[in-house]
Amino acid sequence: MFKVLPILLSVFLLISCGGGGGGGSSDGGETRSSTSSSSSSSESSSSVTSSSQSSSSDSSSSVAPNEAPTASAGEDQIVQGGFTVQLTAAGSADPEGETLTYEWMQVTEHNIMYVTADGTITEEMDTQDLFVYIPATEAGKEYTFSLTVSDGTHTSEADTVTLTVADCFEGDGDVFIECIDPSWFGISSYQEIDGNAGNNFYSNGIDNHVNWSLVDLEDGEHNNVIDVKFLRNDSSGNFTIAAPTPENADMPAIDMTDFANGYIKFDVRAVGTTDPLTLFLSIQCGYPCGTSTPWTVETLPDSEWTSVTIWVENLIDLELDVSKISTALLINPQWVNQADVNFQLDNIRWEKASCDDAPNVVFSNCLIQDDRSASGWDEDGGFYGLPDPDNHISWLEIFSGDEGHNDVIEVSFNNDTQSSSFSIIPVPLASMDLSAYAAGEMVFDYKMVSNPHADTNLFATVQCGDWPCAGGEFLLDKSEFGVWKEMRISVADMIDNDLDIMQVSTWFTLIPTYGQPQSGIRVELDNIRWEE
Repeated sequence: MFKVLPILLSVFLLISCGGGGGGGSSDGGETRSSTSSSSSSSESSSSVTSSSQSSSSDSSSSVAPNEAPTASAGEDQIVQGGFTVQLTAAGSADPEGETLTYEWMQVTEHNIMYVTADGTITEEMDTQDLFVYIPATEAGKEYTFSLTVSDGTHTSEADTVTLTVADCFEGDGDVFIECIDPSWFGISSYQEIDGNAGNNFYSNGIDNHVNWSLVDLEDGEHNNVIDVKFLRNDSSGNFTIAAPTPENADMPAIDMTDFANGYIKFDVRAVGTTDPLTLFLSIQCGYPCGTSTPWTVETLPDSEWTSVTIWVENLIDLELDVSKISTALLINPQWVNQADVNFQLDNIRWEKASCDDAPNVVFSNCLIQDDRSASGWDEDGGFYGLPDPDNHISWLEIFSGDEGHNDVIEVSFNNDTQSSSFSIIPVPLASMDLSAYAAGEMVFDYKMVSNPHADTNLFATVQCGDWPCAGGEFLLDKSEFGVWKEMRISVADMIDNDLDIMQVSTWFTLIPTYGQPQSGIRVELDNIRWEE
């Protein structure tokens, strides 16, 4: 009405001017006719103009304005350090359904890496899904991210999301016990796919060859474990837990010199198969520095957990530099034969030597010491100082878990060689005068784990001087399996069996029955000592 009114008023004035004469015929009728015609034309014009303006007004009021989109950065999360976390803007929306673009921003200044959906490092932050790798070193910190979205015309208000990195108890030498220890950087993999090779920091479970996840078994002994899968039959790779990169350095490194006389320990089991699984472990000290040959790890059948102990000194012998460790653990199945291999890891740690260093103690929680070590011998292979499972005799220091027993020595006889022995020897190799114990005893605990041979027994002894000098053979009871027993051997009895107590060459020796089958015999030893 208000837009039409001025037009009607102008028409009214036009009619008034025409009625006063001027430029028209003196005939009143003609004048009326002319005026009428002019009025009619004006009214028609007015009607058209008014209608046009009204139509324009109605059209303008019926078209809704373009509204700004809404950003949604997702819910706050509590996350584990050392893993990749996915943020998503999928909940963002535009009222008009326009295609959105995304812009993420890290609000808090903490250490972080951005990776793509296939796990490679990137700097892009303009994607709907943002993959962030938060190092385990950042445990206990909060990360806030801001998200805005645009429809090309309007930009949304910012929405924020906060990631809280769960606390993880920092234990001396711990790598993974429920969580990645904050002294380490986190999990990654190396994989070769379709001719491309490189490190990956996220396992998408689809295209990647090496995949990993945190799984809660809820079984009391093993709660959170790392589940590792190798999927593809056309690829190879490894799984690793890496060290952080020190400030002003260009390579990851942790000084583990304090553990040089200690051990690397972890639990492992095969998943999805009843067969034992062979894995290969390496430790690196800044590629190409690392163990010159992989360490072989054999799992137990039927998905049973295996406790693995590796002496760090043995790895040092394989050219490992413990002053600049770059991987806490690097493990993989046989190269080029990795498809559908699945295993789980738990309780990964480096442990310092915790030996009872009393002069009479041969073994108590710690086998490798400055003045003693282990040795195997068989008639086919001679002497060997490394517990290689390919040898007839292999040994491991394992965590027992039995009441009253922590770390123990597990000795295995792997084939039917006719003659063999396991010994704990002095370092350097030399004869010892143990005459102070002449009136005492050699004492040790043992547990028979398996012995499938009715005619094969185990005997304890010590050796002296040149072979065949020894202190007799003393039978271990094999009537009960899985039961710890204490055995005491009189030193006087050993002397009566021709032991030269002033020329003792082994602290302890274990031998099977000569000439009888030995494969499959397994025994655990603990608390070996000499008492006056």
